[in-house]
Amino acid sequence: MVSQNKHLSEILKIYKKYTDENVPAEVAMDLEAELKASRLLSPVLEDGDNLILDKVEKDDLTCLPLFTSTDEFEGHGDSGVILTFAIDEYLDIIKEEGLDGIVINVESECIIFDTEFLEGLPEDAPLNVADNGEAFPASKLREIFETTEHDSFGDEEIFAQLSDAVMLNLVYSRDSLDDRLEDGILSADDVGEFRLCAVETERGNFVPIFTSKANLKKLVPDDGLFYYGQITRMSALIDFALANDLDGFIINANADEKIIPRKDLLSQARGIELIVEDSRFDAAQDYAFKI
Repeated sequence: MVSQNKHLSEILKIYKKYTDENVPAEVAMDLEAELKASRLLSPVLEDGDNLILDKVEKDDLTCLPLFTSTDEFEGHGDSGVILTFAIDEYLDIIKEEGLDGIVINVESECIIFDTEFLEGLPEDAPLNVADNGEAFPASKLREIFETTEHDSFGDEEIFAQLSDAVMLNLVYSRDSLDDRLEDGILSADDVGEFRLCAVETERGNFVPIFTSKANLKKLVPDDGLFYYGQITRMSALIDFALANDLDGFIINANADEKIIPRKDLLSQARGIELIVEDSRFDAAQDYAFKI
């Protein structure tokens, strides 16, 4: 899945309407959050084994040009390689190269963020983990996967409700992993990192999560891929949704669907109303189960 930074592009267009002095606080916060979540593109040239960074002069500043999508840098110049990094990684690059900042979409919005601004972006909130005891072994996780079931979620304090719930999610493989199942359990030690799923709906692209195995099975598509189930580690799915420019979570897609919008997930990244994760599920990402 390749991020094209749709959400960052939208907030940049809004931000562009204001001067630095009158940017509304909510717009500034949304911009900072989307910048932190972005995976911007940087075209570079190859010179033998070396990569040569592009540089542009804007407003007496020497900046690294970054782009929200491949469409944005078409016509900007020749490029042999496209880098895709998070904003923190680009900050390290511009400091190492002695540049003054970045310019995003130089051919359109042409918005400059200097090094001082980038250094002032808020840090990601730390995980909020409740120490409820030692991590469950794989056999116990499978038992919970098979039996967990929750009622529908209300509209108020959704993250508090999620903190008290055990949710499920889908992972997939291009090849069947059934021959590596042991008692219905797959281990990442045997098959490598599990690939998380997204689903396209009329309302956007979402990470699907489920209140029961029965609801999870309703969404398994017949598309030639091979699907398995997991107990959800919310912090990992939030990172996945933000990094892949998805529109949020959808609970029980194809059933009683409830949307948790991206804006709410960004509030998690900023440390607002954090989900409390249970230490007993620390190993949940390491296992998947036959559906």
